[in-house]
Amino acid sequence: MDLNAEALEAIVVEGLAEEGAVLPLPLPESSELRLVGSLALLKSIQLVSLLVGIEQRLHERFGLDISLMDEQAMSQTRSPFRNVESLVQYIHKVTGDR
Repeated sequence: MDLNAEALEAIVVEGLAEEGAVLPLPLPESSELRLVGSLALLKSIQLVSLLVGIEQRLHERFGLDISLMDEQAMSQTRSPFRNVESLVQYIHKVTGDR
């Protein structure tokens, strides 16, 4: 499996299901799957657990050791965790297009 947007989105959606998020079917565009704010799929603690799970999956499947909850993420004007699409883009940025 290559580390591309589709693979990353699959990892995020897999994590959402693991966290017990009720995903609408059929799945809407990833930009519509809100992770924080109003109408969010997860509570705050579930978001943290999701991010840790994604980090673990990236390590297990691709041998990547990254941290998604770092100063870079927290200091951005727009949260990279606002929806699935922004999270996938952020992961892609952090992994350096590996």
